[in-house]
Amino acid sequence: MKKYYVLFLMCFISIISYGQAKKPKLMIIPSRTWCTQNNFMKTYTNFEGQQITEPDFQKAFDENPDISMVISAMQDFMIKENYKVADLKTILAKIKSRSARDNMTTAGGGLQQSALDLLNKTAKADINVELYYTIKKDGPYKYVEFNVGATDAYSGEPISQGNIGRGTSANSTELVNQLEEAVLSFKDKFIADMDSYYQRLFESGRHIVVRLTLANNCDINYEKEYQDKELSELIEDWVAAHAMKGNYNIDNKTESEVFFDEVRIPMIYTTNTGQTRGSTADWFGTELKKYIEGITGVKCKIDVVGLGEINIILGGKS
Repeated sequence: MKKYYVLFLMCFISIISYGQAKKPKLMIIPSRTWCTQNNFMKTYTNFEGQQITEPDFQKAFDENPDISMVISAMQDFMIKENYKVADLKTILAKIKSRSARDNMTTAGGGLQQSALDLLNKTAKADINVELYYTIKKDGPYKYVEFNVGATDAYSGEPISQGNIGRGTSANSTELVNQLEEAVLSFKDKFIADMDSYYQRLFESGRHIVVRLTLANNCDINYEKEYQDKELSELIEDWVAAHAMKGNYNIDNKTESEVFFDEVRIPMIYTTNTGQTRGSTADWFGTELKKYIEGITGVKCKIDVVGLGEINIILGGKS
């Protein structure tokens, strides 16, 4: 009887752990619209000479005490709902301490890497919750209207949009209390959207982008034949075998580039030592890199952009 009790307890713990593992990790950020309307944007020139404008989250925190308070309140709210939450302020400080923000325009081999890419790569959150609010008037009173959305931190795909709520029309009502009132009005739908999307990722796989290019001094290309096939064909065969349910899409295949604009990868994988870990584009790219190096004998370099995009550079590492 004791044996069956222990077995039941182990199964129960496994079920609970599995359920907890299926909850996404979140990062709360001000929406691009809010940053634009409040002049918290920055512009830089990328390596192609293009002018890029994006939110300046640090400036928003430095100059607007309300957004810090609102984001903290939203984080506390989601933590109470049993979500893990990456703190935006902490992530920004970590990036600054590593001097990563000084190199935000490129990622190693020249791929564009935005501030949000760096944030996502550092925070390793599954979902970005984007928060917008505006203060409006109702006769002699003021009220706050909130709009909360969620996007996939890996692919940027929308998860839940149009979640609009309104705080109490009273001067005495604190901003954080109005936020809670607003969120409570659409909480069930918002959480259901996020959890449903995350569950679907376990069924269909996480969306990543895989690009393969050539180093300038590389003496082979993707049309060179190995095992009676071009290298690009062997790479596609490998991706087809390792993508979840063989789900991928190849956008371009030339002698100098192989580009998969969508590859679905499993949400978790097992290491050689039997540990279960969450999968990333970096993990998938490292495995593909090993395969290519094994076939060609040529060392490759990996550039990681955010969480959901990698560039494997053939001949890029001596």
